[in-house]
Amino acid sequence: MNINNYIESPLHLLSIQQGLITPEKEIDCHCIHCKETPSTVEQALAIRQHRWKEMRKLQKEYFVSLAKNITQYEKDMLALLKLPNIETVRQSVINDDVDRAGAFQYTDSMDAGIKRIFKEWEQAFIGGIELKATEEQSLYNWFQKLAFMIGFNRVRAAIARILPVGMPASFLDQFIADLSNPYYTGMLRNGANRIKTKIAIDNLRKVRKALIEMAKAGNYPLDVARFLHKNVGEGELWYWLRIARSEAVLASNAAHNYLAEKAGTNYEQWSAAANACPICGDLNGRVWRRGEGPEPVSATHPHCGCTRIALYNHNGVLQSRWNEPSPYKP
Repeated sequence: MNINNYIESPLHLLSIQQGLITPEKEIDCHCIHCKETPSTVEQALAIRQHRWKEMRKLQKEYFVSLAKNITQYEKDMLALLKLPNIETVRQSVINDDVDRAGAFQYTDSMDAGIKRIFKEWEQAFIGGIELKATEEQSLYNWFQKLAFMIGFNRVRAAIARILPVGMPASFLDQFIADLSNPYYTGMLRNGANRIKTKIAIDNLRKVRKALIEMAKAGNYPLDVARFLHKNVGEGELWYWLRIARSEAVLASNAAHNYLAEKAGTNYEQWSAAANACPICGDLNGRVWRRGEGPEPVSATHPHCGCTRIALYNHNGVLQSRWNEPSPYKP
């Protein structure tokens, strides 16, 4: 599988790999946050890239790292369960050809091994659930820290351009990208819990239940392998692209909140990306008091590339406090 092809053409890969065909009834649905497979809206959003060059680069590296992990854990599961190898499974999906030979068996030792694999996957991705800002042993912590730094530098430069008269640029020198601030640590904790739930609870439960049922039914081994491939392996790469994109933006949001508060800005203005969806495009230019407006991703949708602009002064209309429920369920 060519990871770069996925990044540059998600629609192409989704159309030929893992059988991820969107059910007809979902085509007009705009609730893109709770699908087992990507809706057409999700696929359209996945094509759009973040406006910042450094964020696009980070998100791509983030996703490639996640994809390598997912492929490795899928290989581990196939080997543990004595199933066909991953190349055989990939080809069977593309050709829709199932080897109808043998019967899958699921032993106690296999069950223990599956639990171990999911635990290792969780640890490799997020480390301990009680994350500390200085820990770098997990993929999640490492990339979230880098995304926070990107956001911090961007916001700092933007605030430097709008400092009130008489306030020198050196005013901002006193503020450093402190990773122990509550915005960042809260973001890490929430994100780690979302991902832990996905890997160590939802995926593990789904896989064990399916393996037990398929063993009882005597399913063909390649059928079992295809199930794993589609539901927790490479067939879920669309989901992990969403994670890489969205979690990085949440980290840069934390940087905005932290520095805007430290610098004492009074307002925040929504700045929609050039390729923004209708949800975000309608918010463009609207202004809220600091801390009262929507935030990219958490208030909009995954793959969001919009940003906020910190302001000291604003003489126009102020929006009421944002109180819409978050649609974001990674």
